[in-house]
Amino acid sequence: MIDLNVTLLSVCQSALSDGGGYNSDASYVWNFMATTPSSSTTLLSSHEEKCSDFYIACRTNDIDKVKRILKTYKPADIDYIEPCGSTALHAASFYGYYEIVKLLLGCDASKNIKNKFGLTPSQEAKTPQIKNLFDRFGNSDA
Repeated sequence: MIDLNVTLLSVCQSALSDGGGYNSDASYVWNFMATTPSSSTTLLSSHEEKCSDFYIACRTNDIDKVKRILKTYKPADIDYIEPCGSTALHAASFYGYYEIVKLLLGCDASKNIKNKFGLTPSQEAKTPQIKNLFDRFGNSDA
């Protein structure tokens, strides 16, 4: 089965990189698809496609899957730095998934790990509510 969103995304990537020219229609579609949530498809970068199921579940707000995986994880697994250069806590914080951030902090996920951009999960917080979660859980590791 062909995933239409991924196919369109690939076409837009091709159009944007073809011959160095700028195609505003392709750019518009690319930006729209890359930032618009879809119930059936989540767009991931090539680095994120290599990331763990746990990271992707945190990145896509799949809280049931996160809970299932956490039952099998050791503390060090939670803090794994993925090929994309971030932890699952970075992703949940960046995308604004309050419940997942709260869950990970409750499992003692490290708040001090810096991602490839030199930022901690707290610095990546999308909303003030998520930033407050880090303050409530203490903004440093015990």
